[in-house]
Amino acid sequence: MSLAMEMQWLSQDDITLEDYSWSIKTALRANVDIPDVHTAMQDFWSSLVGSGILNGATLRFTRVNNWETSGGFTGWHMLNNKPQSIAGGGSSRLPTQLAAVISFLNTDYPAVNIGRRRSRCFLGPCPASIFDGSGKITTGNVTDIGTAVEALQADLVSIGSTLASNVGINCVSPTQGQSMHANSYAVGRQMDTHRSRRQKAVEGPTYVGLTL
Repeated sequence: MSLAMEMQWLSQDDITLEDYSWSIKTALRANVDIPDVHTAMQDFWSSLVGSGILNGATLRFTRVNNWETSGGFTGWHMLNNKPQSIAGGGSSRLPTQLAAVISFLNTDYPAVNIGRRRSRCFLGPCPASIFDGSGKITTGNVTDIGTAVEALQADLVSIGSTLASNVGINCVSPTQGQSMHANSYAVGRQMDTHRSRRQKAVEGPTYVGLTL
């Protein structure tokens, strides 16, 4: 049995044709529910584009992966892949290495190491207009990202699952062998490089509760 499901967004830079991917974890779902998961992923992308968070890349695929031991390796195995062609706004954007970061946290299992009950999503590429005068992500854009996260959570809860109880956004720990619901999230105001949180610029963002 798979440990959890991963929602993966794959996009391509409109100028350099460089490929990007980022992901958010969720619960296991039956095959009949997969089309609804793709729709929720499309809506999440479109919401971020519409609010000016993403810019300069086109969504090419939404993909759902399961954590499994098969095919000669243990890890995320593609379950379903849906071709897309959803624009990401204009071509004016920050260096493509930069990303806005969403952090997810489970607070219901304090006995579990905190590193095993949190996860992050790195969004990009982003436009220069995401910054305010201090070089941080504007509070309005932080709110817009939060709105998109909460809408994705609501969509996932609405889809439900016959295979798992943690139907919303999850924090997954293969080491722990556990998938835990993310009951809070935070959007950082400092940009980071894709898939790398800068340890010398710790900002301690404020977490917001997620409706389960």
